[in-house]
Amino acid sequence: MVSIDDRLFVANATTGMVESYAIAPSGALTHLGDAPTGGTGPTVLSFSTDTSQWLFAANGGGNVTTLPRQMNPSLHPTTSPTCSSPGEVLSYYDPNHPPQFAWVPCSADDTIAQYVLQNDGSLAPNTPATVALPSGAGPRQIGRSFFGLFVLEAGTSTIAALTPDVAGHLTVGTRVSTRATNATGANVAAQIDGTRVLNIGDDDIVTFGGALKEQSRLRLAGAGPRSFASVDGFLAVANHDANEVALFSNAGATWQRNTAATVTAPTLVIATSVFAQ
Repeated sequence: MVSIDDRLFVANATTGMVESYAIAPSGALTHLGDAPTGGTGPTVLSFSTDTSQWLFAANGGGNVTTLPRQMNPSLHPTTSPTCSSPGEVLSYYDPNHPPQFAWVPCSADDTIAQYVLQNDGSLAPNTPATVALPSGAGPRQIGRSFFGLFVLEAGTSTIAALTPDVAGHLTVGTRVSTRATNATGANVAAQIDGTRVLNIGDDDIVTFGGALKEQSRLRLAGAGPRSFASVDGFLAVANHDANEVALFSNAGATWQRNTAATVTAPTLVIATSVFAQ
């Protein structure tokens, strides 16, 4: 689920469609229409960076469908083969160095697929077509911050720096663990936002700075965090096992719990500031 310009887009994994809704000032939703994704079980949506002209839907069938944001029936979606278990598509556009590029983390293949975004929205493989990651890395997302680009490797609970060149080729740099040095047991690095990572299993959220140096770690033992979002200087966390959505603030490496709302087994939290893009 993503939103832009007072419109909400929802991936329906059951029907294989992307649904579009208008958002009224009151918060009411009006259904505008649906578009097929050309695949099965779409679960991840993202926008292109060129004024968000294109909407990407990653499908369980191993492809990515590109839809025009306006969902204009005369503009047909294009479906591009990608890889096993594609994740969220990240695109990159530099007006000084066109064209636009896109990268897709391929969890089951332990690679990042590299593409050039065509004028019709289709994804043409770049050369080389993929960037190899360590066996078992299981890349899930690519995060973007003012420090650069980073790939979240869910399978090994690691984060690695990525550097793109003007031709859209990625180079993998520094790689560090997302877990605390004394962490034990099973863990999945489940979400990245900029350089902030959620560890499911360790029940914590770690924030990295430049050169992937750890800045802080919010420990949520027993709360079962499943999602987080940054908004207006606070960190909102969906604590599944604690049946709450809690707000935290930090000063340097120290986190403070501010308030919480009771919500039964929450799994996803999205900041309202996302809707104002």
